[in-house]
Amino acid sequence: MGRTSDAREKLIEAARELMWERGYADVGVQELCQRAGVRPGSFYYFFPSKADLTVETLEAHWQAHEGQVLAPARQIPDALERLRFVLQKTYEHHVTTRQSCGRAGGCPFGNLSGELMALDPAIREKLLEIFERHYTFYEQLLTDAQAAGQVSLDDGPVRARALFAFLQGMQMLAHTHNDPEWIRLLAPDAFRLIGAPVPAFP
Repeated sequence: MGRTSDAREKLIEAARELMWERGYADVGVQELCQRAGVRPGSFYYFFPSKADLTVETLEAHWQAHEGQVLAPARQIPDALERLRFVLQKTYEHHVTTRQSCGRAGGCPFGNLSGELMALDPAIREKLLEIFERHYTFYEQLLTDAQAAGQVSLDDGPVRARALFAFLQGMQMLAHTHNDPEWIRLLAPDAFRLIGAPVPAFP
């Protein structure tokens, strides 16, 4: 197998790629080990089950999303520009993945939620934890927009969840139609949902 220091990370990265490409059920331990360059007998040294690996994979997806999208967005003082940045990055990500692998992959959290929420309590708990992190991001965004007089809301926490659900729906349509243009087409409605002026969106 790979060096002990990196075999675990290679398995997580293999799971990120394969489960995002094809889903949880269609990817077996043997294929994960082949992609990672790890011997099958060593898989269970790192993970008691494929479900345990999936929990770690979800966290890895979150860390990538946090580092590439949410952390840079938090540095933008204007809350509505922050939202435009997230939508732009989401669109660009789907365009890039469609060019590289022939399909708009959708959101890994939304994809696995639809497939796995009822199957494994640990995976469900992890997904809910990650959803809460998203809610916190959008709640703060709306709080900042309200403080700046950009929106007027009396249901910020609920509207933050509606905004997250809307973004998930856009990505589901892009994934289903294999067309990132659904994100570009619907992005202005994210601003209408919160009663904000609609900015230019490429």
